[in-house]
Amino acid sequence: MNVDVLVIGGGPAGLAAAIELRRAGVGRVLVAERETAFGGIARHSAHSGYGLRDFHRVMTGPRYAARYTELAARAGVELLASTTVVDVSLSPLTGGGGGGIRATLDASGAITTVAASAVLIATGTRERPRAARLIAGDRPGGIHTTGALQQLVLADRFAGRRAVVLGAEHVSFSAVLTLRHAGCDTVAVITPERRHQTFAALRWGTAGVRRVPVLTETQVLEIVGGRRVTGVVVRRANGVTETIACDSVIVSGDWVPDHELVRRSGFSIDRGSLAPPVDASMRLDAPGWFAAGNLLHGAETADVCALDGRHAARGILVWLADPVATAWPGPGVEVRSGPPFAWTFPNRLRPGDPPPRGRLLLRVSASGAAAPYGPGGNPPVTEPRPPGSDPDPPPNPHVTQPRANRHVEFPGSGRSDTAPVANRHVEIRPRPGRGRHSTEIHTVEVRQGDRELWEGRLHGATGPNRTAWIPTGWIDEIRPPSGGITELT
Repeated sequence: MNVDVLVIGGGPAGLAAAIELRRAGVGRVLVAERETAFGGIARHSAHSGYGLRDFHRVMTGPRYAARYTELAARAGVELLASTTVVDVSLSPLTGGGGGGIRATLDASGAITTVAASAVLIATGTRERPRAARLIAGDRPGGIHTTGALQQLVLADRFAGRRAVVLGAEHVSFSAVLTLRHAGCDTVAVITPERRHQTFAALRWGTAGVRRVPVLTETQVLEIVGGRRVTGVVVRRANGVTETIACDSVIVSGDWVPDHELVRRSGFSIDRGSLAPPVDASMRLDAPGWFAAGNLLHGAETADVCALDGRHAARGILVWLADPVATAWPGPGVEVRSGPPFAWTFPNRLRPGDPPPRGRLLLRVSASGAAAPYGPGGNPPVTEPRPPGSDPDPPPNPHVTQPRANRHVEFPGSGRSDTAPVANRHVEIRPRPGRGRHSTEIHTVEVRQGDRELWEGRLHGATGPNRTAWIPTGWIDEIRPPSGGITELT
């Protein structure tokens, strides 16, 4: 089968991109989705709050998913559900009218090979399960991620009556609503952070009006139970240990990109986001390859992902116009961030190439208090060990290892390394806030070498596990790569 564009993932990002491409006149656009229906996780979320940024109206999750599926079908997008993309070759288009990217699809046991001129990977993100967070205790039934909870409730198979939600992100409070729809009481929302990590309105409209206690600075010590959960042992901020009786535990948030297909296709993985590096037009490192949605920045809201997809479609259209004559740009200026930022999106920049919505996103890492939830987040960067000491552990083959920063100045330290630049990159260094929350960051400075490109306040949320952003009008001021690095301090 030959198509112009293969879209892998039928969530908001993939469907929005496919619709935009068909409306622009692209001939064959195929969307492959491994689940039985399209629309992503929104179709499992019966509460409202979807569609504000892309449809400019508020709708429920199932209606939002159905709307995108309906628009895709009306636009002439070819939709393949229950289809898994098991392999994609890293061969770019080399000329002529055929597609140079090859994908192997498994549609309920029927194997199909698809040739495409461009591929958009929009496989999304998933929550880190209990085992990956190293939460101690028994292994009873009744422990679910939010995604598993939503599917169980949708199938009318959830049997819990008293639940504890681990995590206090957006999805955690969405779980509170899902539990209510299933007739289950939420007895506590637990986070090791100093406060919840969602919108005040969402927290009030879910846990607040139902008087669900949000236990901050609380560590989960173990889960207890036999055939089913009977309780969660926690340590409160004052050091008191208690057991919260429950029959279900919902493990929420702590997102991991669904990047297996990207890794198997030979792309590198950013060690901060655990996603493939992309530039502001959503291009990967090989010609004809694009990515979008929560694969790159888990987990933003569905409408943000949809706008990502539309933005990626514009880059795909430029490529399809003449893939032989269109030069695939180099990697651009790499964006790097240090604590407390976990990652930035996009993580490659170049002049004249603005990112989606004109924003550079910065995710604030979980604080040190989050350690009891396991080893999620950035792998630490350590100094080399002295000779004769214990050797460093072998590098993780699935994580791109850090490269030496050979042109970084450390303000106030008296230290400066001005060796030639080996890798073009942007440094993001925050200025901590002076408020009552020490993890809050308010200001960053954008620099390239000794030039200040921009300095100003962060917009949006600045607490742990939240995403802030800065405007990107300064991108056009970046000099060619030979000019050195850009720093955000």
